[in-house]
Amino acid sequence: DAVTGEVHLVYWVDDVEPRVEYRVAPADLSAWSAAQVVSGAGEAACRPQAVVHAGVLRVVYEVHVPGAGGTPRQIVLSRLESGGFVEEIVAQTGHDGVVRPEVHSHAGRIWVDWIDGDGLIGWTRFDPVGQDWTPILTEPFSGIEELEFHVRGAVRAKAIE
Repeated sequence: DAVTGEVHLVYWVDDVEPRVEYRVAPADLSAWSAAQVVSGAGEAACRPQAVVHAGVLRVVYEVHVPGAGGTPRQIVLSRLESGGFVEEIVAQTGHDGVVRPEVHSHAGRIWVDWIDGDGLIGWTRFDPVGQDWTPILTEPFSGIEELEFHVRGAVRAKAIE
């Protein structure tokens, strides 16, 4: 966290009930907090990624609705408020592969992207005027290198305009 110096850690516990957990430590890493569950009870949650946006920690992850490995899959964004996490479902996909959601923050904007199908990334950004997420847009990609080095950058450019 650029303001507090704290180090935030989010991770996936691949267990009978897969879940996302969170820990925090001071900048010197002298002590870690106890694990706090981010995902909801009974959710098959995995692949978290986090960002601090407007001073608030936000964690995005995928939830396999019918259970681990099933579809549909939800893209969930949780924010840390008053010591607990508040979930918001940002999108849902029928993609049965790895969804790998990411949350990004730049120039006062926040957006989420994910793999929405073979060769397709889905994304949405928060509209501060309407106080809601924009309609989902998609962009094609032909491989992981193109996705990571070109398409996510192109989505970023559109998200901050």
